[in-house]
Amino acid sequence: MKKKLLSAALLSSMLLASCTSGNELDKPQDIKATHEINMDSASTTTYDEDKMNEAYTRFAIEMFNLSQNKENKSMMISPASVMFALDLAAAGANGDTLSQIMSLYSPEGEPEQQMAFARDWMNKINNPEKVKFSVANSFWMNKDILGNSINAEYLDFIKMMFNAEISSLEFNDKAVNKINKWVDEKTDGMIKRAVNDIDPEMSDVIINAICFEGNWAVEYREEQIDEGIFTGLRGEQNVNYLNSKEYTYFESDSMTGFMKLYEGEDYAFVAMLPKDETTDIRDFASNLSADEYLNFWNSKTNEYDVFVKIPEFKAEYDVYMNGMLKEMGMTDAFDPSKADFRGMAELENENIFISSVYHKTFIQVDRNGTKASAITAITKETAALPNETVIKEVYLDRPFAYAIVDSKTGLPVFIGTVGEVQSPN
Repeated sequence: MKKKLLSAALLSSMLLASCTSGNELDKPQDIKATHEINMDSASTTTYDEDKMNEAYTRFAIEMFNLSQNKENKSMMISPASVMFALDLAAAGANGDTLSQIMSLYSPEGEPEQQMAFARDWMNKINNPEKVKFSVANSFWMNKDILGNSINAEYLDFIKMMFNAEISSLEFNDKAVNKINKWVDEKTDGMIKRAVNDIDPEMSDVIINAICFEGNWAVEYREEQIDEGIFTGLRGEQNVNYLNSKEYTYFESDSMTGFMKLYEGEDYAFVAMLPKDETTDIRDFASNLSADEYLNFWNSKTNEYDVFVKIPEFKAEYDVYMNGMLKEMGMTDAFDPSKADFRGMAELENENIFISSVYHKTFIQVDRNGTKASAITAITKETAALPNETVIKEVYLDRPFAYAIVDSKTGLPVFIGTVGEVQSPN
C-alpha cells in the first residue's frame, strides 16, 4: 500500500510520499544511507555572501519565469519561502537528491553553506526595523508512520537552524484543523488554510510561512490619492492611484522602474514597467532574465526626481510547482525509485519521495503600505544640467511587474505581476 508524505510550504507546499518497496520498486542502492550534511559544521560554516545572493536571485527569477501562464491576470510568488521549505526537506536528503535541490540556488552546491545562508537570512527577516516581517517553520509528523523511525538528529538540526516547531500527532480531521490554525496565526489571517484534508497514510507536513506588513516610509496625504484609468489585460478599469515623488530610479533596455521604501528603510517596493506598451506582461515576466534583473537593479540612481503612480491592488495566487522544479533540475526527489530522504527517516520496505509542491500567496498594496504573505536589469545614464533636476515619470497605469526586496541587496522576497487590478476595498 502506498503511503504519502506531505511537506507543505505556506507559499509553497511540498508533498512527500513513500511507496512500498518490493520487486517493482527498490530503494536506491547506489547512495549511502548516511546523512550527507555535516550538521555540526553547518552551524559554523562561512560563505561568500555576494555569490549566495546572486545564486538566489537567479533561482528567484527562473521560478518567476516558470510561474507565468496565460490564465494568470495577476500573480505573485515568494522564492524565499520556496527556498526555506526546500531546505527543510534537503536537511533530510542524501546523494543526488540533495545535490539537485542544492543546485537550484546554491552556487557551490555545498549544503552546509546553503543552510547557513538560509539561517542568517531568516534571522534577518525575523529582526526587522519598523515593519512586521517573520519566517516560521514547522514539521508535523504522523506518529503512526514516523513515530519510531524519525531521525532525531534531523529534528534537532531543523530546530537549531530553522527554529522549526515539531509536532507528532494522528493524521485526521483534528490534525487538519491544528495545521490550518497554525497557518492562520503565522500569516496574520492572510492565508487561512494550507491543507483541506489529510490522508492518514501521509507521513509528515513541513510548513514554511512568510508574513510581511509594512507601512510606507512617507505617508500619503489625501490629496495624493485620486481616481484614474488602468488599462489592463481585459481593458480599462477605474482604480485608485497613489501619487508620489520618489528618488530612486532604475532603467534597463526593456524596462523602467522606481523604489519606494517602507518604514525602517530595510525593505522596499520595486516597480518594473515594460518600455514596450504592447508587451503582454506575462510574456515579459516569462522572458525576464536574471542578468536583466541584476542589471536593472545595478542601474539604481538617485539623480532624478521620479514622479510615480501606483494603483491600490490586492491579489491571491496559488500554483503547483512540481513541473517547474523538475524543469529546473530537481527530478530525483519526485522519483519513487531515486529519491533519497533517509536522512529524515528510514522506513522499512518503503522509500520517501516528493509527490507535490504547492505554492500560495496573498498581497495587498494600499495607501497605508503593503501586506504580503506566503505559505512554499543595462544602465543608461543621463547627465543632469547644472543646478537643474532631471524629472522621470513611471506611471503604473498598465500591466507591470513588482517585487518586495531587501533595499540594500535587491534580493526579492516576493515577486509578481499585475495584469488587472483587484481593488483592496
